[in-house]
Amino acid sequence: MHIQTKLMTFFIVLILFMNGVAYFLYQGSQDTIRQYDILLERFFLLNEVEQTTEDVYQNLKSYIINKSPELLQEYKDGREELRSLQEQLPEKIDRNQLVVENYSNMIESFLEESDQALKAYQEENIKAYSARMIEAEEVLSYLQETALTLINEELSEYDSFYKSLVVHNGFIEKMRLAVFAFTLFASLLFAFWFSRGITRPIHDLAHAAREIASGKFDGEKVPVQTKDELGFLTETFNSMRDNIQSLVTQIKQKSEMKRLMKEMELKSLQSQVNPHFLFNTLNMIAKTSYIEDAKRTSELIEAVSTLLRHNLTRLDQPTTLQEELKSVNEYMFIQQARFGQRFTYEEDIHPDTKGTALPVLTLQPLVENAFIHGIEDLEAGGVIRISSRIKDGRVLIDIQDNGVGIHEEKVGKLLATPDHDEELQETNRSGHTTGIGLPNIIRRLELFYEREELVTIHSQLGNGTTIRLQLPIEQAEEGYDEVANG
Repeated sequence: MHIQTKLMTFFIVLILFMNGVAYFLYQGSQDTIRQYDILLERFFLLNEVEQTTEDVYQNLKSYIINKSPELLQEYKDGREELRSLQEQLPEKIDRNQLVVENYSNMIESFLEESDQALKAYQEENIKAYSARMIEAEEVLSYLQETALTLINEELSEYDSFYKSLVVHNGFIEKMRLAVFAFTLFASLLFAFWFSRGITRPIHDLAHAAREIASGKFDGEKVPVQTKDELGFLTETFNSMRDNIQSLVTQIKQKSEMKRLMKEMELKSLQSQVNPHFLFNTLNMIAKTSYIEDAKRTSELIEAVSTLLRHNLTRLDQPTTLQEELKSVNEYMFIQQARFGQRFTYEEDIHPDTKGTALPVLTLQPLVENAFIHGIEDLEAGGVIRISSRIKDGRVLIDIQDNGVGIHEEKVGKLLATPDHDEELQETNRSGHTTGIGLPNIIRRLELFYEREELVTIHSQLGNGTTIRLQLPIEQAEEGYDEVANG
């Protein structure tokens, strides 16, 4: 949900709630006003009936005394008004129906007695006139008493209504305070939740940004806590940091690869005065030896020249298993010339693995180590064997010897790939080696294939050593395509 949607939703809910409460309070006040109006209207009606009845009787008496036509007309007008009020009684006073009905009937009797008294007076029937006036006065007295009773009941009803109104007003006041408190609490809670939803991701992003600024790219991902714009920003930031970390890792790997290559060049080159001059000189000596019929000498010189050329050229480009084997063969040819039949060299290479891509100077240093540390001290029967095959989607290359073997603790140190400034080169016979240690080879393979655990060592003291390279076949093929296209 977007931040704007959250705000709009909260304010809409708050406005609807406030309007609902206001409407409820308004309806309650309207009901109270209506009840008050009804009570007041009843009170006024009874009071008006009582007053009009008194006026009708007094106008009748005044007319009889003064015989004024105006007083007669006032009597008649008052009589009609009283009749109209009489008709309103059952409609507006819905309580004590029996009393109200009797009250209405008494008004009717009062009007009849008054009319009969007026008629008797106009007919000059003094006896009938006096009797009717006495009856009218008695009915009037009874009407006043009944009106007073009804008014008292209305006053009692009003008192009860007033008390309920006080209670209702107290409830309304409490409700207003409760609504105010609830609204204030809900607003504060929403403000806290909303601000926390914004500030927490920003605080986490700021902390992660400070880590990146300090050079720490491998910190934990910033948790995505919302699905709004800040959540998207957090996901984007995490993705950006992963990309930066990946780029930094690639840069470090490339830098380390270049350092290893430079280190390998320095250790491989005993002299860089003029490599081409050295190659040309060796080739000239080889041709001279051939002319002088020293074929063995010529072959050795050519082997040395080929080996040096392989070690000093294309050090920054990958090669193939087949090319590496050529270098190994030249190296073994030279060693066999030195040591004669004290050892043998064997190959068992699967044809489909010859194109496997490898960093330059991978196999020859391993063969050197097998020869120097494994079988050089043997008087006879030494064997070095290189084999390759494809298994479970991997190219397996084994370098085996039947030499003295390696202590288990030494194997663990070799595979631990320590810092390259402290490589395990515990030999004083480096004069006829490339000077490239096993940790260097392991690290270059890991950088080349972008994987770890590519090299395993199986060795027993007195029973020889097997170093196995386990190379992913897909990446090996990709590397071969790079070599072929390069």
